[in-house]
Amino acid sequence: MQALNTGRLNTSRRDGRVALENLSLMRGLFENGRAHLLPVLPSALASDILLRGYDPRTLDRVYRDRAAGSFGPIGRVVDRMVLDMPLHEALRERFDAAVGELCAAVVVRARENKLPCRVLMAPCGLGREILAADARLRIRHPELVNGVEWIGAENPVDPGVLAEAAERSAAAGVTVRWLARNPVTLKLDDIGGRPCDVIVGLGSTFQRSVGAVGSLIRTHASLLNSGGVLLVDRWDASGKHRLSRAMSVESTPVSRTELHRILRSAGLSVEREHPTGSGGCTLTVCRKA
Repeated sequence: MQALNTGRLNTSRRDGRVALENLSLMRGLFENGRAHLLPVLPSALASDILLRGYDPRTLDRVYRDRAAGSFGPIGRVVDRMVLDMPLHEALRERFDAAVGELCAAVVVRARENKLPCRVLMAPCGLGREILAADARLRIRHPELVNGVEWIGAENPVDPGVLAEAAERSAAAGVTVRWLARNPVTLKLDDIGGRPCDVIVGLGSTFQRSVGAVGSLIRTHASLLNSGGVLLVDRWDASGKHRLSRAMSVESTPVSRTELHRILRSAGLSVEREHPTGSGGCTLTVCRKA
């Protein structure tokens, strides 16, 4: 009996699933009066956004920054256009700034002889920031790698996300405590009963109301050590791009004044900010008094 080519079979199934998703998207776009978006469907990223919004896997595709698509070279060209949207450039700049701040916080804790450094990322998605920070520390400060305790929490809507994050961290040799928890309702008991030294709350304000942002930041502050650092981002309405508007990529802008007021009321003081070159995103670094 001839052996099955499982690689070809898996590829065929994946291509078939993509084709069905694209057909469903095409029908939905026609029915909802958005047929003008049909030209971007060859883009793998555009399809992800239209199907699932900015979920952890969509964000991971933005971070990878590799053109892909379901129609060969045409798909890759269209995907490159979508990857280069100001919004996505801003997401990658935010990622780089967050990884740099994470590493800096660990180095500062080491200089103060306060290791281990407990780092919580909530929401964590697929944990790419954690793995990137660990990789950078291994190169620049290998003596500090074992002095970091990584924790990642993600809303358990899709349990496959944390399973994939755990696979990635295991493959990279990074020990992470993954928690299927809603970041808004996290409590000290969920993270081992001890507060954290650094909390990363990327995406906290993207599609939340001012009140919901306040609730999440108060939760983050309650989990921080005195002197601990919180990283949070903010998006401006001015950062919108015509393609993102056409794709209905809607954020809920929280103004700088509103965010700073929320941080102060939670007992946090702003230390510095990293505005992106485009896309209207600002990474804010604040500290618990």
